[in-house]
Order: sequence, then C-alpha cells, then structure tokens
Amino acid sequence: MPTKPLGQMILNRFDSARTDRSNWDSHWQDVADLIVPTRDFTVKRTPGARRRRQIYDPTAVDANESLAAAVHGLLNNPATRWFLLWSPELEDRDQQVNAFLYECTTRMLTYLASPATGFPMASSELYLDLCGFGTGGVRIVEKATNLRFVGNPLSELYFVEDDDGTIQQAYRAFELRADEIARRWPKAELPVDVKRAAGDPKQAARKFGIVHAIYRRESYDPSRRTGINKPIASVYVLQKEAAVLSEGGFDRWPMLIVRWSKAPGENYGRGPGMHAIDAVKTLNVMMYDLLVSGELALRPPLNVPAGVEGPIRTAPGSLIYYKGGDHNRVTPVQTGINAPIGFEFVQAFQQFVEKIFFLDRLKLPERDRMTAEEIITRRQQGLLQASPVLARLYAEWLTPLISRVFHWMLRHGKFPTPPEQLVGRRIEPQYTSPLAQSMRANETVSIRSALADIAVIAQARPEVLDNLDADYTFRAIFGMHGTDPKTLTPLRMVQEIRRQRQEKAATEQTLLDARDAAAAAKDAATAIDKIGAPAA
Repeated sequence: MPTKPLGQMILNRFDSARTDRSNWDSHWQDVADLIVPTRDFTVKRTPGARRRRQIYDPTAVDANESLAAAVHGLLNNPATRWFLLWSPELEDRDQQVNAFLYECTTRMLTYLASPATGFPMASSELYLDLCGFGTGGVRIVEKATNLRFVGNPLSELYFVEDDDGTIQQAYRAFELRADEIARRWPKAELPVDVKRAAGDPKQAARKFGIVHAIYRRESYDPSRRTGINKPIASVYVLQKEAAVLSEGGFDRWPMLIVRWSKAPGENYGRGPGMHAIDAVKTLNVMMYDLLVSGELALRPPLNVPAGVEGPIRTAPGSLIYYKGGDHNRVTPVQTGINAPIGFEFVQAFQQFVEKIFFLDRLKLPERDRMTAEEIITRRQQGLLQASPVLARLYAEWLTPLISRVFHWMLRHGKFPTPPEQLVGRRIEPQYTSPLAQSMRANETVSIRSALADIAVIAQARPEVLDNLDADYTFRAIFGMHGTDPKTLTPLRMVQEIRRQRQEKAATEQTLLDARDAAAAAKDAATAIDKIGAPAA
C-alpha cells in the first residue's frame, strides 16, 4: 500500500512534537516513579504490575492525592452548585430571565454529575495529573445522544502552541487491536498485515500504533458541512506505512488541555509534583537509610570467634554453641546508630513536601470538635495560596467546558425556550464554588470595612449616606456568596413596591392631615360658640 501524503505529513508533525516533549518525559517518569505511580512515560509496565517497589516513603503520593481531592471538591464538586449562568449585559434581570438561567444551570450541573458523561471520573483523573505533572488533558466525545468526557493518559498526548499561546496542533498516540481497527474503520483501506491480523482469530489481539491528529485547518469551505470542511481537522493515521484511517473535523476544539502553571515559551505545565521531586527523591533515600539503620539496630552484625561450633542462629530463643572454657563469645557490633536524628531529618523533609502540596494549610487541626463550616473555611483559606493557578484553570478548563456543554445542550433541545430579553445577549458562567467564594471574600471584607468606617461619619452627618447605592451594595454582597438569584426580588418590582408604599404613606398622611384639620375646625367652632354665648 503506497504511503499517503496526508498520513506522512501527520506523522512528520507528530515526530517533531514527540521530539520536543522528550525532555519532559524523563522528568515526568521521575514524578511517576515516586509521586503518581499509576502513570508511565519512558518505562512501560504491563497492566497489573506492582508499581510501588521504589517508594519507601508514601508522603508525596498521599500529598498529591489529597491536593487533587481538595481541588476537585472545592472547585467543581458535583454535589454543589459550583457555577451560575448570568448575562453581564442585563444587570437588571427580570424574574423570567432569572428563572431561565437558573434552570439551565441546574440542568447542566445535573448532566455533568451523571456517570453517563464520565465527567466526574475524567475530572478526578485530570486533577491527579495536574497536581503531579502540571499538565493534563480531557477529550470530549460528542455524539448524537450524549456528550462524553474521557481522561487520556498524559503519556499519549502531544501538542504544539503558536506565538499567541494558542494550541494549534494536538496529537494522541495510542494502540488498538487489529479486530478493533477493522470494526471501527470498516471503509478504510487497511495495510495487508492489519487485514490479515484482523481476520485471524489467533492474531486479532495484535496491537498497532495509531496517531490521532487534531489541528486547525488553514483553508476550508465553511458553506459545506462535511467533515473535511470544518475548522478543526481530525485525522486518524496508522503509524505503519502512514495509512490514513479517516479524515473528518470538528466545529469546536475537542480536547481540553490544562496546565497548573506554565513558563513562557514552554508548551507543557509544571505542577507541585515537579517542584517537589528533588525533595521527594532525597526523602525516599533517607527513609530507605532509616529503615536499614533500624534493622541494623534491631539485628546488628555479630563478632563471631573462630571457635564457635555450628551455624550462627540469630532468631529469638535460638542457641549458639561454642567450646567449653573458650572465653570468646559471639557479641553484637556496636554501630552507634542514632535513630532519633534520622527521624528528625525525615520528618523535616516530609513537612517540606507537604508544604509544597499545600497540605500544611489543608490539614485539619487536632481539635475535639469542628463544625462543617469550620472545615470548609480552613480548606478554602489553605488553597488561597494557589490563587494564581485559579485563573488558568478557569481559562483552560472550566470556561471552555461550560461553553461546550451549554451549546451542545442548547442544540439538542435540553433547555426550555429562552426569553426574548436574552436573544443576542452574551451569557457567561459566574463561579460560586467554595474556592471561588474564598477568592472573592476580599470583596466582601472590603465592603464591610468601608461600611464600618462610614458608620462613624454617618452618626454625625447622616446625609453622607446619600452617596451610598444601598441596593447595588446589597445585591453585590448577596451575589458574592453564590446565593440563588431567584431569592432576590427584581429591582423594578422593588421600585414598584416602594412606589406603592410611598403612595400609601402619602394617602395615609393626607387622611391624617384631613382628620387633624377637621378636629381643629371642630375645636375652633366649639370655642367660638362658648365665647359668643350670652351670659346667664
């Protein structure tokens, strides 16, 4: 089968991206060996193989899992309303707009929490990779009846950025069985060896390498809705003989690439695991030496004279024979091991590793009782140190994710009919997760501090309160806590209530004034009658 130009072009680009990532593979393998043992890069282990043989201190493994769980729980916990749709162009939204956006948010959250989408599992795997390696990827598989999220191993992903930092090319290298290739691409012109293996039951399980290339097309015909005329190209290529299995496309970028933090000029990110790897290596060696020293202290080497008869037995209760009258005894060698100093060094490095993973702030204090609110508040404050990471997670992960889900559900009729006020308006997510609220807590504190300082002046000069927009301040504080906007009365209704209250007060005042005037007139008439009456 001749080599196809498109397939060869894809493989040439893929080889270039793989070469650019070669340095990262060695770093990531170090992290995988000691921090995230379920991943492989330069080392390929068989499924089910033991992966913790090199780990003597599990502090880094536990720290990575704890940080990933904390970020997952405080950023997009499926059990909470971690975002809310709103339109920044409609500040004074009526009840119909509020109800529509709130219902859309509820349906999106319910859909994302469903196991059928795979989102809970994919996001959990993503956070493990982010905290360990600093880079992770989630593939979005769009079907007619379902939108599924798949967490791909980082070892399979390669991508290239342009000068603006936008990912222009992404590649996924993986293997498939021969029978799966024939079943998935029945119309593809397969190489002879793949066909032969797929048709032979004994060779059907033989695997072949495949590269899935995703890149932005430079030219296409948008008027034609075929796969090869979409802005995002999707090409599957067999690495053997560069055979193209399929060529299609996407309207939107189908893969979410997320970085924990990134240095300028680099494609891949860096996470706490990469920052901690040198300390983790040192800690691992120290723990190994401490275990050896402990064994030496418990079972020290022996000084054995030549006159001892029989084998040397060191088990508890065993007997060692030597010749009578011989004063040469079997004695232990005093190694002078100082185990407490070793423990102090190990504990110091353990605390340092935990600090890199923010566990010094996430761990709960040793107290008899803590309320759920205290637990959440402490974890929120602990993750405030990771605040620079939050903007990147929003930009590369949550905002594109919400946009894809919203447009897919809208196209497939998963939402109620939108009100006319929203036609042509921009809709954005407002994050209301515990971590997002922690990041916005400074705004609430600033408002409270300002009001406390103003109160002193207002006592002497109450008219200064005319400068305060009380309605806006009230609604701003209310929104910072992520409360359901339907609990707020629309502003125009508030104004109507106030108008009616003022009219009622004015009417009551008019009636009161009329009653007072009538009473005064009656009193005046009575007084005149008394003055004008003739004397008896």
